[in-house]
This record gives sequence, C-alpha cells and structure tokens, in this order.
Amino acid sequence: MRDLLNGNTSKGITKIGDDKIIGLSTLGAISFNDQGDLNSGSSSSRGAVLVPARRLDAQVTENGVTMTQRQLLVSRINKIVMRTSTPTAKSYAEVISYLMGTSTKDEGNNGGWSYSHSSTKNGDNYSSPTSLDQDPEIQRCSGQGIYVLTDGDPNTNAGVNTLAKRAIGKSSFSCSSSDDGWNCTDRLNAALINPNLNAKGLKFKTAVVGFGNAFNRVASYDRNKTQDENVAAINTSQNASYNQKKAAIWGVTGEGGWYSGNSSQSLVDSVN
Repeated sequence: MRDLLNGNTSKGITKIGDDKIIGLSTLGAISFNDQGDLNSGSSSSRGAVLVPARRLDAQVTENGVTMTQRQLLVSRINKIVMRTSTPTAKSYAEVISYLMGTSTKDEGNNGGWSYSHSSTKNGDNYSSPTSLDQDPEIQRCSGQGIYVLTDGDPNTNAGVNTLAKRAIGKSSFSCSSSDDGWNCTDRLNAALINPNLNAKGLKFKTAVVGFGNAFNRVASYDRNKTQDENVAAINTSQNASYNQKKAAIWGVTGEGGWYSGNSSQSLVDSVN
C-alpha cells in the first residue's frame, strides 16, 4: 500500500493520482485516537473504519498538524499492527455502513462502531463520503467501491446477519449467520451491485486481493472472459481451498475483479 500511495522508483512504480478518493478500514478492529496514536484495545471479531474517504490531495488537520490525505493514510498504515482474526463479513458490513451513512452503534459485539475513528461519524450515524453526494449526471460517470486485501480464511463472523441488515440500510435485506460469514458476504455484495438494494441507490463494486502463495493456486481473473467463465475457471482450480475460491469469486461477482497479490507491483496493477 505504501508503494501504491507514494510510488517506488526502484521498482518502477508510479504513485496513484491525487484525484483518487481513498479511505482505510481493517479486517478486525483496531483504533486510533484523535491525536493519531494507536490505541491499545482491539477486537478479533469486528471491523473498523480508520480514515474517511477523501481525495488524496485533500488537506487534513490532526492534532494541530496539517497534511494531505495521502500522508495521513501512509501514517495510519505505518502504525497498524496485526492483533486480530479475520472477521471478513463483519468488517465488510462495517465499511458498507460507513458508505451508506447508516450506523452499527447498537450492534454490540458485532459492530465496530466504538473502534472506528471519530472523523468517520456524524452523531449516531456514519458520515458517508461526500463524493457520493453528487448530482445524477456526475454519478453516472463515477465509480465507487470497496477494495479488500486479505491473507486468511474468514472466521469469527457469527452474528453478522443483524449487522449486515443494519449496514445496508434496507429492511428487505436478509442473510444467514455463520462463522465464515460467506452467505452474508455474498448477499451484501449483490446488494452493493444493485442500486435498488442499498440505501444509497448507487452501484458499488468490490475487488479482492488475496495475499500469500496459496492464492496462486486459484485461476487468475481475466477481464476478457465473462463473469460465468471466470467463476467456472476458479471453481475448477486445482489444490485451491474452498475459502480461497470463495474469496476470488467474491471479487469477480463484485465486478471489481480478484487478484493474487504477492508483491507491491501486483497490488498496484490490480488498482490500475
């Protein structure tokens, strides 16, 4: 991520443009205080939104210091430590709640509201990115979505069904709770793709990057193939686990694609 944001001349990587709007969240909840310091608490069964989505050249003041959004993201990433499990579905729901401007405050141990940074909230709701509040003409030409980086099997997602329903902001939404959370992840993914099924009334894509050599066993995403053809190739991948295949299919059906990320260059390529 640092190479994506700052570039790396030794690797021939050019930093991503200032016009991109990017925020930061985690699979598993850690938190930062208003001075930008990492708090000691964490949760292995919740997600958290650490930095609201802004243009990378936006000016942000924290603890009396003014910096760009790009600099803030790098600062947060540099301070992140791995303390949690992989509550993928719950973390996905937490980010969706932020995008929708809904709330997970009353979700107890399922929601990561208390871990999300104060700058992501407005009263009892998340403060949805201002970039989503555009006139219809601009919206038709814009793209928005969730970019997932994962290196582990999903777990500790029991209870995600109520969190997911509250996050997406539609009373008609339902999904089934499980430890791996895949049913809720799949249904949230479908609701994001269909503007009629989410509170914002917009299409949100989901892209997935799987880190680790194990993901090399999964068939690569091919933009020239149909969604069904990509899914079929993934399902017939030799020696790939159920969860690895599911993660790849999540990105394909989310229309952002799936990528095996074993280097910073592969991560940059997936974004571009």
